[in-house]
Amino acid sequence: MAIVYAVNAMAGVAALLILLAAYASRIPQAGLDWVELERRAPSRLFLGESGRVVVVVNNTGRLPVTWLSITDLVPFDLATEPLRWVTSLASGESRRAEYQIVGRKRGAYRLGPSTMVSGDVFGWRPAQRSVSTGPGVIVYPRIVPLHQLGLPAISPFPELRTPLPLHEDPTRIVGVRPYQSSDSARRIHWTASAHQGSLLVTRLQYGFARETMVLLDLSREGMGTRSRPIELAVTAAASILHHIVTRERLAAGLRSGAVHIDPASDDIHLMAMLEVLAVAGAHEIPPARLLEPVGLPYGSTLILITRRLATDVIERVHILRRRGWRPIVVVVDGEKPELAGIRVWEIVDDRSLVGVGL
Repeated sequence: MAIVYAVNAMAGVAALLILLAAYASRIPQAGLDWVELERRAPSRLFLGESGRVVVVVNNTGRLPVTWLSITDLVPFDLATEPLRWVTSLASGESRRAEYQIVGRKRGAYRLGPSTMVSGDVFGWRPAQRSVSTGPGVIVYPRIVPLHQLGLPAISPFPELRTPLPLHEDPTRIVGVRPYQSSDSARRIHWTASAHQGSLLVTRLQYGFARETMVLLDLSREGMGTRSRPIELAVTAAASILHHIVTRERLAAGLRSGAVHIDPASDDIHLMAMLEVLAVAGAHEIPPARLLEPVGLPYGSTLILITRRLATDVIERVHILRRRGWRPIVVVVDGEKPELAGIRVWEIVDDRSLVGVGL
């Protein structure tokens, strides 16, 4: 109409509208393609622990982003408040936002995806882009002191005494003796030395460490399908392993379902076992498979955690005992059996032991 009627003002308005339409259809999407999003989050959390997630956006293009809306999806068992953030970015500018996550339930999770929405100043043609899932977050099972589980908290899995000086146990002091030049200064008993008037060092009991294997039965045959006994069994396994490795400084391993981890006594090994327990769930592998001697260190302590013992499982426990292993049975929320010559502990269902979100 501007051309037909030669109205310059109308032609100017028409040209402006055409330019704005072209801008609204092309520029926002082009600018959004140059926006980079980075998410920084803790890779590990303990049950009930909170962590901070940092979202950083950077405009690497030459065009400004007049407005940018970001929504970051968070798994329900980690969520506090989902991130909904609106900002703007000049060329080369970076901005950041933070939010918290809480480990409400053990497991392995992925943060994201994030949805970024931008557009022109009039909001005619919004552009949208999705950023794939971010880093993984593992929530470890709850760890509680053994006395809360009803288990003995002082050396429940002791070392064996031996007359052969394989190594001295620093936790078992049996007396003092005169200081020798080869003794470490850390072993000097200063109180006794002050009373005696000469240097004395602690005398330790000799022993050798008995390795421990935790056999966690999460089969439907041994544990059933209820979630609370499963969570209680996982809590018990994590607490026992943590106590053995960090308090007793002894080697411990884990067997659950198809997973087998040989005994070791370092913290990295403990974290690997806790990661397995973080994602452990019910399965169909029969509990008798846990008690197969192949792969079990000979003479080790075997701690079987289950809810109910079938006849074939009881038979295998007695066979392992006769062949040189030391089996211990931990019954979780079930009927405590009487097994001749075998120590049996019982853990009753307690809501305070399982953790957040259940």
